[in-house]
Amino acid sequence: MSVYIVCPRKRSAPRVNILVCRRKCDFKDDCQVYREESQSAPSETEPVMIADHESAAAASAP
Repeated sequence: MSVYIVCPRKRSAPRVNILVCRRKCDFKDDCQVYREESQSAPSETEPVMIADHESAAAASAP
């Protein structure tokens, strides 16, 4: 489930996914909106990316 916040710093598109805010925003430590939502939002894990097809085949082989 995606959690979105309304960023007080962005004017054109203020609705931001909290994971994007967590990774890219330089002001998240001072942002009250981010702090409130990050405490109430469940921690979401990022998907694991496999670099090449050989690794994927090896991981799925019995």
